[in-house]
Amino acid sequence: MANNEHNHEPNPKMQEKYSALQNIQMRMKQVQEQLYALEGQEMQAVETQANLDELKAVEKETVILAPIAQGMFVKAKLQEPGQIIVHAGSDTFLPKTADDAKKMLSEQIGNIKKAQAELNSYLAKYTMEAQSLEKEIMQMMK
Repeated sequence: MANNEHNHEPNPKMQEKYSALQNIQMRMKQVQEQLYALEGQEMQAVETQANLDELKAVEKETVILAPIAQGMFVKAKLQEPGQIIVHAGSDTFLPKTADDAKKMLSEQIGNIKKAQAELNSYLAKYTMEAQSLEKEIMQMMK
């Protein structure tokens, strides 16, 4: 009975494989969360580009609602529809044309797509590693 195949004592190698699998699954979840965040950033940049196109068509002195906080607006008269003020960080604001702002957004979207591609390659690699570990664990359970 000492050589019983149904021995339920923990197998250190199997525990090691299972731990590695859990680690990979955790990394996969983190990558998926990062991809989700990037997708939101990309959607926001695309929406902003569309808003800039609409803004160019608005006439000077048109009363608009300008956001001051989430869900809070003030009425304002638009002085220069084609002029955008871009926050460059650290209390620095730069005037840009709507077209220049759209170009900046296009660059951001390109960078986001590069980051998504890199994260997707990590995800594919982790998926292959997880499948391999799952197969090894199943073999050990036989």
